[in-house]
Amino acid sequence: MQASAAALGPVSWENMSQGIEKLKDRLRRAVAVLERAGVDYAVIGGNAVAAWVSRVDDSVVRNTRDVDLLVRRPDFDPIQPDFKLIDFLDLVTMKLTSYRWKDQVHLLDMIEIGQLDASWLPRVPPSLRQRLQDLLDDPYG
Repeated sequence: MQASAAALGPVSWENMSQGIEKLKDRLRRAVAVLERAGVDYAVIGGNAVAAWVSRVDDSVVRNTRDVDLLVRRPDFDPIQPDFKLIDFLDLVTMKLTSYRWKDQVHLLDMIEIGQLDASWLPRVPPSLRQRLQDLLDDPYG
């Protein structure tokens, strides 16, 4: 059953623009914290892709919903209070739930380097265990 346009409300270009601005502001604030702390970082994920794509053709830039940053492990503890961090089990659960091709590749990378193995099966929700088992059994599909 499809939702009616009335149930969704009218399209708001202003709301769309505000959503993009909120994300840009979140990225600016995160970068400011890292720079004040003197921490080397890399912007990764959707924002990094958007930055590169925009250099060639800004009409194909996609929006993203989050800010992904990479920092060195030794720099992690000092900045931790300033950021919402997810633990590894939450990350694995998120990847198994989404289970898009890119999520499967990320899980396979974790398996390949030994971060994820059969000992994780009891830790993930029962409804997701078969997905993890399938990747462990046959990583190349």
